[in-house]
Amino acid sequence: MEEETKGLILVANKWDLVKDKEESTSRKYEAEIRSSFPFLSWAPIIFVSAKDKLRTDKVLDLAFKVREERRRQIAYNALQKLLKTVVARKKPLAELGNFSPYIHDVTQLGIDPPTFMISIRGGKQTVHDSWIRYFENRLREKFGFQGTPVIVKVEHLPMPKVAVQESEKGGKRPQRRKRPIGRKGMY
Repeated sequence: MEEETKGLILVANKWDLVKDKEESTSRKYEAEIRSSFPFLSWAPIIFVSAKDKLRTDKVLDLAFKVREERRRQIAYNALQKLLKTVVARKKPLAELGNFSPYIHDVTQLGIDPPTFMISIRGGKQTVHDSWIRYFENRLREKFGFQGTPVIVKVEHLPMPKVAVQESEKGGKRPQRRKRPIGRKGMY
């Protein structure tokens, strides 16, 4: 379903057949549905009764809300601020190796569905999928995107040749002094 990149609303019909409903009944049913479909945590759930026309009018309103969420655009500065916060809370994990990849920035590529590109410095570095999911969850917490999948892609930025040589040698090359140091330690 998520691969289809379509908006989604989970509609639970036959709510009129549920006996002895209390305030917590819908929360219990929602928890059961969420545990059955954990990959659809972003999809809203509405309980309706087509027979009694209970909340059926709200389905269309919710569909319009999902359409708005699919078309939401986030400012570049807001995305950079979120990225800094996310990286400070949880360093990105490399898919292979011990080093944390350096995440350069994140930009929104498009809408309908919302698509984002995370840029990583270095051609061989990759980010573990769990960190991408973590970033997506923080993106949803901050900006919403209810009822729509969010696509997060990863782009590898080439490193300058000097930086590649430095990383292969295990650090920076020593800098040459421009002038010799004098007797008192001055240039």
